[in-house]
Order: sequence, then C-alpha cells, then structure tokens
Amino acid sequence: MAEGFFALKNDITNFVERFDAYVEQKGAELHEQAVSLRREIDGVMREIVGLNLQIFSATAALLGTVVAGTATLIGLLGVVAAAAVLVFLLAERVSAEVRLARARQALAVVNAQQQALARLKGNFDGLKPDINLICERLVMFGEIWQSVRTESIRFQTHLKLGMDAVSDARFRQEVRLARDTCGPLQAGLEKYAAQLGTRGKRE
Repeated sequence: MAEGFFALKNDITNFVERFDAYVEQKGAELHEQAVSLRREIDGVMREIVGLNLQIFSATAALLGTVVAGTATLIGLLGVVAAAAVLVFLLAERVSAEVRLARARQALAVVNAQQQALARLKGNFDGLKPDINLICERLVMFGEIWQSVRTESIRFQTHLKLGMDAVSDARFRQEVRLARDTCGPLQAGLEKYAAQLGTRGKRE
C-alpha cells in the first residue's frame, strides 16, 4: 500500500514534467509557425505592391496601344499582347490576395492557439503549489502506512505468543504508545479527509 502512495506521487511528478515539456515544445512550434507566417504575409504583401505597379504599367501600355490605333495588324497584335499581359498580372494579383488571406487566417489560428496555450500554462502553474502539497502528502501517507504496517507486524508477532503477550509489560507499554500515537494520527487524517471533502464540494 505504501508503494501505491509513492507510485502515485511519482506519476504526478512525471505528469507535471511531461506537461511542462509539452507546453514548452508546443509554444516553440507555434512561435516558429507565427514567425514563418508573418514572413510569408510580408512577402506576399510586397509581391502585391509589385504587381500593382506592373498592373499600372500594363494598363498604361494597353491604353497607349489602343490610342496608337488598331487599324493595322501590328497595332491590333500590340493591343492583344498588352491585354494578355494585363490579364495575367490581374490573375497573379488575385492569386496573391488569396494567399495573403489564407496566411492571415492561418496566423490568426496560430495566435489563438498561442493564447490558449498561455492560458492553459497559467492555469496549470497556478495549480502547482497544490500539486506539490499533494505530492508531499502522498509521501507522508506512504511513510505513515509503512510505520503502521511495521507496528502491526510487530504486534502480530507478540500476539502469536498468546497469553504471554498480555502479561508482557513491555508489550502493553508499546500498545499504549501506539494508541497514543495513532489516536492523534487518526483524528488528523479524519480532519484532513473532511477538509478534502469540503474542498471538493466548493469546487
């Protein structure tokens, strides 16, 4: 039974360590994603600015070829070529806008995840004093259980002697000492259990 208390304490400690490592790793991953997305957004925005300038130039070129005239075949081909360039640039700009919107949306998701992770970490960090107290109590209960078990084994050994144990003054003194020791221990454990029960109801 004592090993159970110690094992539970170890399980809790291991969980806390694994949770802290997970939060740290996940936080680093999210930070890296956010940095990458911000870079992507900046790059796409620069690309859009460049496309806007090219679209302006292509529009001016198209207007220039239209004004120059479409009476000749060469003039008509110039208009078609300028229009094709403009359509291509407009398609590229639309594509860039879509990529920008997706990157911004992805960044918003990552930011929300970072905030949620920070809240989770904050809440968990707030529980650590209670977790540490629980671990201390588990160790204490394990040690108490070991002590009580050792005493009970010793008493069993004495009781196997039969009536001789009753007349043994030392044994009687040990029983009195055990009662004196276990009485407050029992009262303390009952009080602690009552506090835990009350605390559970409040939460």
